[in-house]
Amino acid sequence: MNDLDMNSKNRTELFNKIGPDIAQKMSIALQNLTGKDMKVEFKSVQTFEQNKVSIEVEEKIFGSYVHFKSSDSAIQGISLAIFPISSTKNLTELLLSRFDGKVDIDARMKLSAFKEGVNILLMTYITGLANAFKIKLRNDVPKLAHFHNMEFVKSDLLQNYSDSDSLISFGQFSIGTCGADNGRWRARKLASPSPLNSIKGRFVIIF
Repeated sequence: MNDLDMNSKNRTELFNKIGPDIAQKMSIALQNLTGKDMKVEFKSVQTFEQNKVSIEVEEKIFGSYVHFKSSDSAIQGISLAIFPISSTKNLTELLLSRFDGKVDIDARMKLSAFKEGVNILLMTYITGLANAFKIKLRNDVPKLAHFHNMEFVKSDLLQNYSDSDSLISFGQFSIGTCGADNGRWRARKLASPSPLNSIKGRFVIIF
């Protein structure tokens, strides 16, 4: 499919269809990064017209966003990978666990680890969408973002992307470990398995 002029129902159906495949690719990417047996699981996707966006207000949110466009610039949009503060902390701890006390962890390392992990997730998502739509997408450098809650995410998106015909999609996902390594880190003791409900995030995309 290369026609992105679809209504909200069709887009939601497509995003839900390709979600499991993208989640598997994300699991592999995180496994390569952490040395753990990772699992990413997509939940349902909701798509809204700009004037009908309905989302719940949550706690402070951290994440990364990127602008993208097709090679002919006919398609342009913004995508975010975001986490509430509790999941931000859990994800950062998971990403840093590969050092296993071998180095002193300071605030800069925590920020760097979170940025690396969330950018990998975001770019894997964008690549998965491009493959599903059978188009080439170009993107700028991902940037870290901080929002007070989901209402600020919505208002910031709409303020920075003014095309009134665009649709906004929100997809929920969760991240966890299965308690086994992939062979790269057997010399050290692994942390306890992380259940899938301990790290929850959302992908937000508008185009």
